[in-house]
Amino acid sequence: MPGRNIKIKIFRHDSSDPESEPHYDTFNVEEKPFMSVYLAMDEIQTNQDPSLLYDICCRSNVCGSCAINVNGQPMLACKTLTKDLPDEFTLEPLRFFDHIKDVAADKGRWFMEMTKRVEGWIHTSKHFNEKLENLQSEEERMDVYEAERCIECGICLEGCGAAQLNEDYLGPAGLNRAYRFIMDTRDERNLDSMAEQLFTEDGIFGCEAMLGCRNFCPKEIPLPEHFGTLRRRIIARVLKGK
Repeated sequence: MPGRNIKIKIFRHDSSDPESEPHYDTFNVEEKPFMSVYLAMDEIQTNQDPSLLYDICCRSNVCGSCAINVNGQPMLACKTLTKDLPDEFTLEPLRFFDHIKDVAADKGRWFMEMTKRVEGWIHTSKHFNEKLENLQSEEERMDVYEAERCIECGICLEGCGAAQLNEDYLGPAGLNRAYRFIMDTRDERNLDSMAEQLFTEDGIFGCEAMLGCRNFCPKEIPLPEHFGTLRRRIIARVLKGK
């Protein structure tokens, strides 16, 4: 029994081509069981328009590369099933990042700059021994577990109004990265060493608590709780005169 016919309107534009004009192309696809938005785009690229460009890697909700806007809402193309969408829907790239072509955006550059900005790696004076693990207790690991599940898809940034208005704002992903290392007992830094990044409106005080990050995060990371912990720790240091 054939599936329903779905009509997919896709944003088309090549940012590297000065003659390319932004427009939308519409494609008709026969829906198959368990078809995701990614598989629908793959069907179009394979059988209708091989020039269609989109990002994909793991196809299993792990890498975050396939994040796009579906009917104006950021989602993972590999996780979003067409059966949960109307007969007609629109696919667009994430607007927060530099556009490449069609629904592909350059997220890597932003995340690399953010990592450098918050120095998102463990700072320790201990000598590194490749044969000896730096073990943590289960309780210590749990403090960073949720933050570590971030797949850097960029969806939280796309859904964050504050990030859209302030290009210098660390955004949910950047604050979550800072939180992850502040909570890691192996990292010898403290809040004072990260004050320039966090104690400003470009840092934790730039969050306007609109909860777009929580509403759209495909991994359901409790980002507002993480940011609340950062605020409480900052206020506690201020009250102690530090």
